[in-house]
Amino acid sequence: MPFADVYAGLPVLVTGHTGFKGSWLAIWLKELGADVAGFSLPHPPTVPANFEVCRLGGQIEGVTGDVRDHDALPMRSAASARALSFIWRRNRWCWQPTASRK
Repeated sequence: MPFADVYAGLPVLVTGHTGFKGSWLAIWLKELGADVAGFSLPHPPTVPANFEVCRLGGQIEGVTGDVRDHDALPMRSAASARALSFIWRRNRWCWQPTASRK
């Protein structure tokens, strides 16, 4: 896989990881070897939810909260510093480096 070396061991934050698109992104990154953490509202938005069907909750670290609450974002916490963040913004994925890779 051409991406396998890029994401292997990379700590990544995915906002909206319990939603349809975010859960698929989290699964894809996990399969590529990334250390995935998620930040999302407490309940998946659909029934059934891809997040629950794929049992993603047992595979990645998840933090609940509202992305609009800037003080609650895990990126502000040193304990959950991530090298890369995927953020769903204005109907598209944006990515941004959040910490230097060691």
